[in-house]
Amino acid sequence: MTVAPALAPEPMGMLPLAIPEEPTEPFGVMALPDLTRPVTAHGIQRAYAAMLAHYHVAATPAQRTPDRRPIGAQLDKAHAVVTDRARWIIHPDYVEIHSDSGTVYRTRPDFCEGASRTDKRGRRTTICQGFGRAAVGCYHLIAVELLRLAQELDPPVAVLTVADDPSPTLTEIACLCIPGFALMALCGCIRIAQTKASGDDADVVLVLNPEYRTLTLSSGDYSATAPAEPLCGAYIAIPPAAFSALWAAIRPLAMETDSITLTVAIDSTNTGLLTASGGALCVAVPVQASPL
Repeated sequence: MTVAPALAPEPMGMLPLAIPEEPTEPFGVMALPDLTRPVTAHGIQRAYAAMLAHYHVAATPAQRTPDRRPIGAQLDKAHAVVTDRARWIIHPDYVEIHSDSGTVYRTRPDFCEGASRTDKRGRRTTICQGFGRAAVGCYHLIAVELLRLAQELDPPVAVLTVADDPSPTLTEIACLCIPGFALMALCGCIRIAQTKASGDDADVVLVLNPEYRTLTLSSGDYSATAPAEPLCGAYIAIPPAAFSALWAAIRPLAMETDSITLTVAIDSTNTGLLTASGGALCVAVPVQASPL
C-alpha cells in the first residue's frame, strides 16, 4: 500500500444532512455567531453544504431546478460574502456586512438594516430592500446564519496525546464500491476544474449520501456527482496534496478496474485515511472526515 505523506488539516465537526433542530438548523434559533469563536474555512464550507442540503438546492447552479434557483442564488451570494473575510465583522449585537457596492448592513437574525433610502411610498427607511422580499430573506441574513452554522459545525476537538493513546485506533465509518470508470470521471472533472481555476490549494470534499444515493466530489465552485449506494454517509475533506496523490494513483489504473472500494477510517480527532483499493490499485491518503 502506498501512503501519502501525513498532513494536518483543520479539524471538522459533524454535518448531518438531516439537520437537527438545534443548534444547527438554519434559522432554527435566533442567535448571532459567537464573537469569541473562530470561523474557519472548513466551517464555512460545511455550513454552506448544510444550507444547500436543508433547502434541497444542488451545489452546481446548472443542476438546480427552476423552483430552487432563487434560493440557490441567495445562498451563493451569502457564501461569497462569508468567504471574503474583509466583508464581515462580528459585533456583540449584530454582524456588519459590506456589499459589493460598499454599502454597510447591520444584520441580526431577525432584521437587516442598511443605508437610508426612500421607499415606494416616498418615506425614508433603513430597512434592507431584500429583507422581506426574498424567499429565504436577504442574503445578508443568510450570511449571518452561515457564520453561526460555521461555528456550530466546526467545534473544537480534543487532540490525542501520546499519553492518551500511543497508537490511536482507526475506526471505519464508511465503505463504498464504485466502478473504476465512475471514480476516474469524478476525480478527472475535479482535476480539470482545478487546472482551469489555476490552482489546487483548496480541499476536495467527498460526500457519501445514502439518502440521495450519490457520491459527490467538490472543489471550490465546482462539483461532480455520480449514482452510488453508500450504506453509511460520510463527509471527507481531502487536502490538496492528498488529492494529487490519489489522482496520480488512480489515473493509470481506474479505467481498467471493474470495481474500486473506497474505505474511510478515522480516530477520535476525525483524522484518518481514505483508502482506494481494487485490482492493482491500493492507495491511502490522509483526510479529515466524519459520519453523516
